[in-house]
Amino acid sequence: LQAETAAGRQPYSIFDLLAGLGTGFLANMCMTVVVPVALSSAESRNHPSPLTGSGGVAAATSLGMSLSVVLMYPWPEHVMDSKGPFYVFAVMLLVGNLAFLLVEVLEWPHFLLLACRVLMSLGFGAGFAAKRRAGLEPNVRRREYLFMLFELSASVGMASGPLLTGFLAIILMRVLKNDFSRYARGDEEDEEEEE
Repeated sequence: LQAETAAGRQPYSIFDLLAGLGTGFLANMCMTVVVPVALSSAESRNHPSPLTGSGGVAAATSLGMSLSVVLMYPWPEHVMDSKGPFYVFAVMLLVGNLAFLLVEVLEWPHFLLLACRVLMSLGFGAGFAAKRRAGLEPNVRRREYLFMLFELSASVGMASGPLLTGFLAIILMRVLKNDFSRYARGDEEDEEEEE
């Protein structure tokens, strides 16, 4: 990096840009990737109101995001301008999503799913840190360009969530269909041999 700017701040680096874009993309993808399956998940758990259950998952994500920004806002300036918020984001994203997957697979109670979504979302304040960092960019045109890129990455991430879920569902169904066909043929052959 170059020397500090006149305002006493490091210039916006390539890392800052990539971390900000990645945060916006992943945060929005993680918000929407669960939407297509939240309803079926609530139904499989015999939730008394599946729509309310699936809505609770989205609400838990929003709650975690709000808490994340509120809790990150008072961080010291030198910490906010460091890589710290992005490390927090990465850890919370990994831990929260792995915990969510574990709770989903083991079909543990619904409130644990909500807790996992809140946990995962607690790192989303890194998006605020990235935008704050861009907002302090002295060059107006550069600042506008950075914010445009952040909005673009967030929009692409939001659209990618359901697409990723659909793509994985198609792949999974094809794999399961092949396995089912293979086992079905094996069962038929065993029955023929017994006859």
